[in-house]
Amino acid sequence: MKNDPSKAEKYFQEQIKSQEGDAQIMRDLARFYLRQRDLDKAELYLRDAYAFQLDDKATALAYACLLCQLSRSQEASVILKRLIADGYEPVRVNMLLSIAYQMDGDSFMADKYKAISNLMQLRSLDRVPIAGTSKENLVPRSSKLATENIKVMNPNSSTPGMDATQTIEDHSNEVESAHAFSNIRLSDQEQDEVLIDLAQYLISENMSEFADSCIGRVEDKQNFNYLGCVAKISIQMGNVGNAVPALEQMIELKNTWLEGYIEIGHAFYKQGGSENALQSYLKAIRVANLTG
Repeated sequence: MKNDPSKAEKYFQEQIKSQEGDAQIMRDLARFYLRQRDLDKAELYLRDAYAFQLDDKATALAYACLLCQLSRSQEASVILKRLIADGYEPVRVNMLLSIAYQMDGDSFMADKYKAISNLMQLRSLDRVPIAGTSKENLVPRSSKLATENIKVMNPNSSTPGMDATQTIEDHSNEVESAHAFSNIRLSDQEQDEVLIDLAQYLISENMSEFADSCIGRVEDKQNFNYLGCVAKISIQMGNVGNAVPALEQMIELKNTWLEGYIEIGHAFYKQGGSENALQSYLKAIRVANLTG
């Protein structure tokens, strides 16, 4: 059935009829149509899966992503905001909402939710405190702020409750803010990994076009995981030949990567290059012998 889409579709349709209202079957059928690149049917069944099980956050996230792929970012934003309110996958969902706003042309809100996504990632790495807590070495106590950071302005005749003849050494009424988390931020590589994680999720859901858009935002084009996404997206979109350069780059970075030689072999074979495929499989055998 794997190589016969018509049989697979018939099987899913029979399951839908026998188990009417089963959200999981609807979602599986949506994934099937995404593999077949039938976005209209995929949207229909994923929307139904979401409607039948509104509290299923995983389905809600998948549907929001599909809406983004279909350039329906405003509809996606509504779902993503609900997921954020529920605290679901905060790093990924905030980044998705940032992308949705960017698609809608709202750069201010896009930057806002990207910053929130980065903050959530910092929290997951224990680099900043979780919400509602503080670390004494990062955040000064309010009493310390009161005694050290507040400087009262020089009184004059209009200053209520003060004698204008009084003198104060420092003439300022500014309250200096505590830079609690200054210089605590994700590195460029760590920000790339957030996007790569999102792209990997989209690939798993067969949303290759949106995954391609997300992975294009990565700065380091030599990142091993970035190249892996490029290869998988190319294969998923039916451009097997385009996957080979990315796979070859990955092998240059990690020449003992057994799966890479095998994937290149598969790619050559699917293109009719039997001899090149054989050479890749032989290299895979040699690597397996050396590392096994």
